Amino acid sequence: MEKITVEKDQSFFNLAKRIKTSKSPDIQVLFKKKAGIYRNALNLKILKSIAEEKGKSIKFEAENPKHKDFIDNINEGYTEYSENQVEIGAGTKFSRAGLDGSTRGRSIPIKPVLIILLSLGVLLGILFALWWYIPGATVKMKVDSKGLIKLLDVKAVSGGTVSKENSEIPAFAVEAEGSDAQSTPTTGKKETGEKAEGEITLYNKTSTDTNIKKGVAVTLITTDGEALKYEISESVVVPALTEETTTDTEPVGETVNKVYGKKEVKITAKAFGKEYNLDKEQKFEIDGYNTDEMVGENSEKITGGSLEELNIVSQTDLDALTRILTDSTREKAKEALYKKIVDGQKLPEASINYEILSSDYSAKAGDEADEINLTFVVKSTGLVYNDSDLEELVNELIVDLIPKEYILNEENPEYEVATTKSEESSAVNLQVKLKSYITPRIDEDKIKSDLTGMSVEQAQEYLDQITDVSGFEIFFTPGLPEPFRTMPHRTNNIVLEIEK
Repeated sequence: MEKITVEKDQSFFNLAKRIKTSKSPDIQVLFKKKAGIYRNALNLKILKSIAEEKGKSIKFEAENPKHKDFIDNINEGYTEYSENQVEIGAGTKFSRAGLDGSTRGRSIPIKPVLIILLSLGVLLGILFALWWYIPGATVKMKVDSKGLIKLLDVKAVSGGTVSKENSEIPAFAVEAEGSDAQSTPTTGKKETGEKAEGEITLYNKTSTDTNIKKGVAVTLITTDGEALKYEISESVVVPALTEETTTDTEPVGETVNKVYGKKEVKITAKAFGKEYNLDKEQKFEIDGYNTDEMVGENSEKITGGSLEELNIVSQTDLDALTRILTDSTREKAKEALYKKIVDGQKLPEASINYEILSSDYSAKAGDEADEINLTFVVKSTGLVYNDSDLEELVNELIVDLIPKEYILNEENPEYEVATTKSEESSAVNLQVKLKSYITPRIDEDKIKSDLTGMSVEQAQEYLDQITDVSGFEIFFTPGLPEPFRTMPHRTNNIVLEIEK
């Protein structure tokens, strides 16, 4: 592809000759801003015809972006023109020139000079008036916004009013009841049965009488079983040992024998169970004495021991069931409370208080039972406020939060509300997190007044210097040629659109 650049002084005939003699099948022609050839649609049509006759493809481009649409239409073959003029952009006209650059058209009839001058003056006056009063411009400005995040402490008070001074809104109390019942198996265990009983003989191996009180423990002496414990059922005195002398015939002599003091006494097992039933001739150790001092032995069986395990209500069962029902009943009471509010009202959970009205247990701790039943009734009380009251207060408070040189983007800013309990039962604390945007104040009347009558370049420089303006665009109606294009001379013809 051959690229041809057309400068200001480029001759039409030289350009036509170059296109005609080009050896490339594709030609691209770029017209510089001050090039005059392309402003005549006929010139471009002729150049296009020359290229097509030689079987070449030609495409025109203009350095001036304002004439892009015109050039695109020529490239597509859509532009229509009259005998004497062709439009290039809205409101701009150019005369059609011939191949030699001379003006061609109908001849102007010769008139007296005075009539020509007067007519010309009237025409110029009308054109000036139209140029002064008719043109308008729309200036679209983009202004940077800034985020505004503030925390407001508000209190909803029962019987109060909307008060900016106290940061308060009114609230009113509501109450409801909730009930629930539940059963759970008991986990407590209780042993019952019979304690084994019998009789043992206490043998005193000391030389003094020994008092054995009721309740003294005796323990089964064993090497391969459990050392079962019993207790003496009565107080007794076990006599001291004695010595007996016997005469032997063969061999002749005397023998001294020690006879232990003994006393029969009843004993009872310390716990229930069959394992406390014993065969006779078992040895027992007496608490507080070693076996060299005293020992016990049963001559008859010890019998009657038995064991049975029962389910009973434990305190753990009661506590667990109370916790479960407390939570579930509170939840039911809270649900009943929320059913009493309507659209536009808020019930902060932090304001809800609970009171147990009744708690009925089917049994108490230690009672024999396989399961325990509990019925709970709870009353809930809370404070309700209206959204409209909070919104009204927020809109009043936000006025003092915005710097004087800024304005709020929206009439009703967004906010979130968190609640905390108040020390007063008739109030609840609201922490309002305000989220919005603010933009600098723009004096639209001054800007429009300052822009009136400025050239396009002056208007651009002026708008560039305005603080917080991130961008702007100017649209003219009608689209006059550049030499005549200025900002409107009447302030009312300027429209200012601010995009935040």
